[in-house]
Amino acid sequence: MSGVLYALIQVILTVLNMLQLLIILSAFISWFSADPRNPLVNIVRTLTEPLYAPVRRHITGRLSLPVDLSPIVILLAIFFIKELIRFYV
Repeated sequence: MSGVLYALIQVILTVLNMLQLLIILSAFISWFSADPRNPLVNIVRTLTEPLYAPVRRHITGRLSLPVDLSPIVILLAIFFIKELIRFYV
Protein backbone atom coordinates (compact mmCIF):
# COMPACT_ATOMS: atom_id res chain seq x y z
CA MET A 1 0.00 0.00 0.00
CA SER A 2 1.35 3.40 -0.92
CA GLY A 3 2.04 6.04 1.69
CA VAL A 4 -0.55 8.42 0.27
CA LEU A 5 -3.33 5.81 0.41
CA TYR A 6 -2.32 4.85 3.96
CA ALA A 7 -2.38 8.50 5.02
CA LEU A 8 -5.79 9.02 3.41
CA ILE A 9 -7.20 5.98 5.20
CA GLN A 10 -5.81 7.23 8.50
CA VAL A 11 -7.42 10.64 7.96
CA ILE A 12 -10.77 9.00 7.18
CA LEU A 13 -10.56 6.80 10.29
CA THR A 14 -9.61 9.81 12.43
CA VAL A 15 -12.58 11.81 11.12
CA LEU A 16 -14.89 8.86 11.83
CA ASN A 17 -13.50 8.55 15.37
CA MET A 18 -14.04 12.27 15.98
CA LEU A 19 -17.57 11.96 14.61
CA GLN A 20 -18.27 9.11 17.00
CA LEU A 21 -17.12 11.19 19.95
CA LEU A 22 -19.21 14.12 18.77
CA ILE A 23 -22.33 11.95 18.55
CA ILE A 24 -21.73 10.51 22.01
CA LEU A 25 -21.25 14.03 23.36
CA SER A 26 -24.48 15.08 21.65
CA ALA A 27 -26.34 12.21 23.32
CA PHE A 28 -25.00 13.19 26.75
CA ILE A 29 -25.99 16.81 26.16
CA SER A 30 -29.51 15.73 25.23
CA TRP A 31 -29.88 13.79 28.50
CA PHE A 32 -29.14 16.83 30.64
CA SER A 33 -30.70 20.25 30.51
CA ALA A 34 -27.74 21.97 28.89
CA ASP A 35 -27.88 25.71 28.33
CA PRO A 36 -28.76 26.23 24.65
CA ARG A 37 -26.74 29.46 24.63
CA ASN A 38 -23.57 27.58 25.55
CA PRO A 39 -21.14 27.74 22.59
CA LEU A 40 -20.13 24.09 22.99
CA VAL A 41 -23.77 22.97 22.89
CA ASN A 42 -24.36 25.10 19.79
CA ILE A 43 -21.31 23.67 18.02
CA VAL A 44 -22.27 20.08 18.84
CA ARG A 45 -25.85 20.58 17.66
CA THR A 46 -24.75 22.40 14.51
CA LEU A 47 -22.42 19.55 13.58
CA THR A 48 -24.73 16.66 14.43
CA GLU A 49 -28.16 17.86 13.29
CA PRO A 50 -27.38 17.47 9.55
CA LEU A 51 -26.55 13.81 10.28
CA TYR A 52 -29.60 13.21 12.45
CA ALA A 53 -32.22 14.80 10.18
CA PRO A 54 -32.27 12.17 7.38
CA VAL A 55 -32.18 9.31 9.86
CA ARG A 56 -35.00 10.82 11.89
CA ARG A 57 -37.03 11.31 8.74
CA HIS A 58 -36.60 7.70 7.56
CA ILE A 59 -36.42 5.71 10.79
CA THR A 60 -38.11 7.52 13.64
CA GLY A 61 -40.79 9.15 11.51
CA ARG A 62 -41.94 5.89 9.91
CA LEU A 63 -41.91 3.88 13.11
CA SER A 64 -43.49 6.63 15.28
CA LEU A 65 -41.18 5.88 18.17
CA PRO A 66 -41.08 8.14 21.21
CA VAL A 67 -37.29 7.72 21.37
CA ASP A 68 -34.80 9.23 18.95
CA LEU A 69 -32.74 6.34 17.58
CA SER A 70 -30.75 8.41 15.11
CA PRO A 71 -27.53 8.56 17.20
CA ILE A 72 -27.53 4.78 17.57
CA VAL A 73 -28.16 4.23 13.86
CA ILE A 74 -25.38 6.64 12.89
CA LEU A 75 -22.94 5.11 15.39
CA LEU A 76 -23.68 1.65 13.97
CA ALA A 77 -23.14 2.93 10.43
CA ILE A 78 -19.80 4.48 11.42
CA PHE A 79 -18.79 1.22 13.10
CA PHE A 80 -19.56 -0.79 9.96
CA ILE A 81 -17.74 1.71 7.72
CA LYS A 82 -14.66 1.52 9.94
CA GLU A 83 -14.76 -2.27 9.94
CA LEU A 84 -15.08 -2.36 6.15
CA ILE A 85 -12.08 -0.07 5.82
CA ARG A 86 -10.04 -2.20 8.20
CA PHE A 87 -11.11 -5.42 6.45
CA TYR A 88 -10.06 -4.25 3.00
CA VAL A 89 -6.84 -2.58 4.07
